[in-house]
Amino acid sequence: MTRRIEALMPSPQPDQIAELESLVRRIVDDVESGRDCDALIARIDAEAGSPGYTRDTFAELHGWTSPREFAELVALGRSPSVSDLTEQEIAECLRLLSGGDEMKTQFYLGVLENSFPHIPVSDMIFHQKEELPTEELAVEIFRRGQASGPILL
Repeated sequence: MTRRIEALMPSPQPDQIAELESLVRRIVDDVESGRDCDALIARIDAEAGSPGYTRDTFAELHGWTSPREFAELVALGRSPSVSDLTEQEIAECLRLLSGGDEMKTQFYLGVLENSFPHIPVSDMIFHQKEELPTEELAVEIFRRGQASGPILL
């Protein structure tokens, strides 16, 4: 089970990360100088899977990460949605995202959020009323994900 979950995370090439870091630095410089950089932001947003980056993302970048770490995150692209996650795989995602590595945290949180778009996964993980062991939290996410089912229009 672990192999399937760990295999979801791509391994970006160093030259790709270096190119993205250079682009991030250009955008940050342009934002700080008041220059137009909408085309560059659109390019990096597309590279990342269109999470909706804006000028504010880059204006506030130094407050939460470095250009290098942001480039590494962008290089991962959009986290996939996995329609058939098991309770054990959800638990593995939870373990991987709580390991303290920002890239893994963002990537595996994205896997859970994209796999269970109709439940508040992030709140369930980071804003629990009472802290649950990983396996119990995985069961709860799985249960709520099954209960929400697809929305039919």
